[in-house]
Amino acid sequence: MSFCQKFDCSTEYIRRQWQMDLEQDIGNDNWESIMKNTLNILCCNTDGEMQFKILQRLHYTPLLRSKLGLGSPLCIMCDTEVGTFSHDLEVYKVTAVLGKM
Repeated sequence: MSFCQKFDCSTEYIRRQWQMDLEQDIGNDNWESIMKNTLNILCCNTDGEMQFKILQRLHYTPLLRSKLGLGSPLCIMCDTEVGTFSHDLEVYKVTAVLGKM
């Protein structure tokens, strides 16, 4: 019996969390594609690891670190808003666009 047969390895809970954060519905087909291709699209292992951690909600956001007593809940990039998963992604996206200019 495999691990996933013995334990529930569903990512449905993670998908629901992302839907609430992004305030958008993520269809089953899209979610399956995201999960299947998570590590296939990046050439750098470090980027792939970070992408995996963010997608699986394993990345320690500033908000989570502050709840653990490890610093401020403010975003480390802009230092004005609370650093949640959705805010971090928005800041990284803007930073990447500006870096290409």
